[in-house]
Amino acid sequence: MSDDREKPRMLAIQRQNLILQTIAKTGFVSVPALAVECAVTEMTMRRDLDRLAEAGKIERTHGGAVAIDTNSAGTGHRVEPHYHRRAGQMVRAKRAIATAAAKLVRPGMTIGLDIGTTALELALELADQDVAIYTSSLRIASALADLAPHVYVPTGLVTGTEPSVVGQQAEAVLGSIYYDIAFIGAAAMSDKGIAYDYSPEDACIKRILIKQSRRAFLLLDSSKTGRSALVEVCRPGEIRALITDRAPDKAIKDALAASGTGIVVG
Repeated sequence: MSDDREKPRMLAIQRQNLILQTIAKTGFVSVPALAVECAVTEMTMRRDLDRLAEAGKIERTHGGAVAIDTNSAGTGHRVEPHYHRRAGQMVRAKRAIATAAAKLVRPGMTIGLDIGTTALELALELADQDVAIYTSSLRIASALADLAPHVYVPTGLVTGTEPSVVGQQAEAVLGSIYYDIAFIGAAAMSDKGIAYDYSPEDACIKRILIKQSRRAFLLLDSSKTGRSALVEVCRPGEIRALITDRAPDKAIKDALAASGTGIVVG
């Protein structure tokens, strides 16, 4: 005789222990599989993963989590640190970059604004500006909702810990606009001046903003130089200038200079 009884609902601490045990064995967990195993909603599992990531016990990915890379001292990084962890890093540098970037904005401009913690700092700098901002970042849209800028967010798939809107619908909407200026973030820049990101979906949005803008600027703090990440965003010559908090090393300077890409230090 089969047992049709429902699984008992697990406590949060039990679910989180299961997550850690599974990651220790397999290196990865997915939200849908965990939700079934623990007999809870996927939203509940995402909250559990977010709490563990904030505690520094796991690294969040799109759709799940992985074990923390203990060899992250190298130059190749494949897993995006949790948003709240990134938000607390290089805060002064990000504000300096945002201040420098805001000086390039004029009233009436149409702006393409990327996701990320530095982009959010720039959005706050533009809070009293009469501009139109198109962004895939829901955090930025929320932060500016009751303020001076006109903020537009595309339809599409909401994903990630930031979160952002991605997918074909978002790409079509953002790709139909021509921007006076665009500000793009990245996870890393190699010694050849190539910018990288963790998410292929977000990287696609970044490339669209670059292509559709009269001038595109890369916002990147100095902690991200001399390394790479999962997917390429842009190469030297595809942006007008790098806006950063400290002059980069000679290799990056030379790579950018060779392509006519400027460097602005905030």
